[in-house]
Order: sequence, then structure tokens, then C-alpha cells
Amino acid sequence: MSDNQSYVEHEGFIINKADDYYNVRLIVKSACSACEIKGACSVSEITEKILQVKDEGISYLPNERVMVSMKSSLGLKAVLLGYILPFIIILTSLIIGVKVFKNDGIAAGVALLLTGVYYFVLYLFRSTLKNKFKYSIRKIN
Repeated sequence: MSDNQSYVEHEGFIINKADDYYNVRLIVKSACSACEIKGACSVSEITEKILQVKDEGISYLPNERVMVSMKSSLGLKAVLLGYILPFIIILTSLIIGVKVFKNDGIAAGVALLLTGVYYFVLYLFRSTLKNKFKYSIRKIN
């Protein structure tokens, strides 16, 4: 990570290698999980995620600790594609649908349909998006 871009990093463990990808288990902790009084609070959260990371020619063993990283700017693009644009589609189509159809139910149905079409288009371009949103891994010493 020698360039000046910022990265989001999480520690993980190699599960196995399948085809040209390593399956990596991440343990993602919320900020609450590091809190000293987390035992008295029900808000703390720890989730486990499995990522597929492209093999970049470095050999890893199962259960080996690694650091998984992705450019911060790619995370922002993912939020834009996954949450912000669908929200704009729903809101815009609801507003226009209510004006055009004069019926809230039909407007809501159209909004949901358009959002479904949007997510279907994302699904169709999943291989392109998978190549664009790349994770990298490195060994932890």
C-alpha cells in the first residue's frame, strides 16, 4: 500500500482456496465491541463475513492470519450503488407516480418495480463489478 490512497482494512483468516480465489473469514467488530462496558450493554455487535479475494500469486495456508484491504473510495462507490441510488429511484418514482397515477398503491408498486429492475441490472453486471471492487490480502507477521 505504497500510494497515498486510504484503505479500509480488516483482519481475517484464510479458509481455503477455490479456483483463482481465496475464501477469507473476517470478524468485523463494531466500535461498541471494544468498549469497556459492553457487558452491560446489548448494543455491541460482532459479525462474521466470508470474502472471495483473487489469488495474486502469493501462497496462503488455511487458518493463516491475513489483512484484507480495499480502497476507501471503492467503499463509497459501493454505498452509492447499493443504497443511495436505489433510495433516489424509490423517492423519485414515488413522487412522480403519485402525481401521474393519483393512487398511492400504484405509485408504490411502480417504485418497487423500478428498484427491482435496478438491482436486476446490477446483478447482470456482477462480473464487471466484481472486477472493479477488488480486495487485496497480505500476510500478517
